[in-house]
Amino acid sequence: MNKFLFRAAFFVMMFSLLPVYAQESSAPLAVPTLFSNSEIVQVPTIDCFVGHFNNKINAVFSDIDGTIMPLNKENPHADAPESAKKAVKKLHKAKIPLVLATGRVYPEAKEIAARIGADDTYLIAQQGAEIRNSKGELIYKDGISNSDAKKMLKCLQDFKKANNSTFCILLVLDGKFYSTQKAEIPYIWSEITQLKSFDDLGSDVVPTSICIYEASTEKLKLVQANLKSHFPTYHIDISGPVFCDITSSTATKGNAIKKMAQILGVDLKNVAVFGDAENDISMLKQVKSSGGVSVAVGNAMPSVKESASFVTLPVTQGGFAKAIDEIFINNELLHN
Repeated sequence: MNKFLFRAAFFVMMFSLLPVYAQESSAPLAVPTLFSNSEIVQVPTIDCFVGHFNNKINAVFSDIDGTIMPLNKENPHADAPESAKKAVKKLHKAKIPLVLATGRVYPEAKEIAARIGADDTYLIAQQGAEIRNSKGELIYKDGISNSDAKKMLKCLQDFKKANNSTFCILLVLDGKFYSTQKAEIPYIWSEITQLKSFDDLGSDVVPTSICIYEASTEKLKLVQANLKSHFPTYHIDISGPVFCDITSSTATKGNAIKKMAQILGVDLKNVAVFGDAENDISMLKQVKSSGGVSVAVGNAMPSVKESASFVTLPVTQGGFAKAIDEIFINNELLHN
């Protein structure tokens, strides 16, 4: 009889603890945020920042479109969110450098930087093919060889003809767009110079990138796959829902932020990095592997989330600003 009472009391005690355990286990330690190969991938939310990393952040690197600013097809010149401006002011006041790393050409990146109050920053443009300081001076440049650029243009034109495609080919040279097609392209702010032939640019030009605009994401992926099969050593990344960019084998955001960390004199373990698209993976992995804080916004591609340490809110919900706030809380804890 005593044994029966003991067992009954034991089970009553265990079941009474279940709500407490459930409450504790519901804390945001690792929530399923994406699916990959039919398996749930556990990615901590940004709320896990506090107490889950031991880094004093001395610099921040971030993509722009889809990360700090929402992509707005109807109003591509829309102003930056107020939350992003406040986050930039917070970083500036704390003297923590913010370096913007984008697929955009320098003039566009400079305009956006000014809008969010980061006009005194270094800018990484064209997926890392260019780095400029706050005065606009070029401190690093990496291009596609002239011979390979010609092969790529021919490959693209042959693919267009064979598949009856209408995508637009843009060649980027000295921060300017050139195309043999007349097209209105959303998200691009710069003027596109129309050519009869790319040969009009000369026989010795070295473009920093070649960009493909295709309104259909699925069709864009087919173009990307074709290019990768012909030019496996080059970086051919989807940089947004309608763009695919070709840069040299060494022109990546990951390599660019590594150079920038040296220039700023910071260790990558004391860096936070933000991104949303395929072209951001190299810098997210670079920082994550170095022990730094790698963050994907909530609207990021699944492969980007897999490459990050944390996931914040989507760009439309101020994910960048939310993460910056959490970083400051963590930094304050390190001082205590």
